[in-house]
Amino acid sequence: MRFDERHRFRKIQRRMAHRGETYPKLVGKGGTIFRTPTLMEAASLKRESIGAQEMTDIDARLRDMDKVKIDTQVVFPSLFLTTTAEDLRLEAALLRAYNSFLGECSAASKGRIRFAALVPIRDVDASIKELKRAAKIGAAAVMLHGMAWDKLLGDESLFPFYEEAANLNLPICVHLGWGCPAMTDIFDASTNFYSAILPVTIGFHSILTSSCLREHSQSQIRLLGSGMRLGALSYSTSENGTTGGGEKPETRSSTSKPVGFSSPAKRTRISTVSPR
Repeated sequence: MRFDERHRFRKIQRRMAHRGETYPKLVGKGGTIFRTPTLMEAASLKRESIGAQEMTDIDARLRDMDKVKIDTQVVFPSLFLTTTAEDLRLEAALLRAYNSFLGECSAASKGRIRFAALVPIRDVDASIKELKRAAKIGAAAVMLHGMAWDKLLGDESLFPFYEEAANLNLPICVHLGWGCPAMTDIFDASTNFYSAILPVTIGFHSILTSSCLREHSQSQIRLLGSGMRLGALSYSTSENGTTGGGEKPETRSSTSKPVGFSSPAKRTRISTVSPR
């Protein structure tokens, strides 16, 4: 991270501390628990060096990739698996800084390390602008939570963003995380997994039952990290928005491989990916 970005980040940290915000929150209602930072003991026990984990040592990261025969990685965040700040300008600045850092990592790795871009989705115009910038510096996808704060992913106000992602050929990855503050606040930190996976399920249903796929047939949508058996449907859209032939969609599920959603006549694709 360049000096000017480090300076801006320190100012942001001081601003958040002054406002009394705790991020992430490790105890109590609305808690979110991450496997970060690398100062924790668990990080030191990993095979990979701290520099490789933090991507402050790109050469070490590439050597670790070579050991397990990985040609290219697409990096997703940990710290940003939750909503970041109520202040939209502050959130946008944090996400821009993250994207810039990963862009530098991508350049240093000569394209072997790519990343899922982050955007301040509450501001669609700003999100489109940042997505275009991220695509130029190494983004291979864009990550969204299962809900855009208090908004469903099938909300038509988000459709221009989906269209731009399709134009840039960037998949939209709906990842496990705490994307809805109201839902996060229901659960205690000790049961925070519920508030992380429920938005993914809601996002899955919201997208399929909206006109999103019909109106944006080039979109590519992935549902990641829920650890659940999400049903996969052979979803073919007709002009009136029902499934092809008026029949019930075929359902399938997978816990190890992506399951594609496709229409014979269109290129809309959705898949679910869950760990074994």
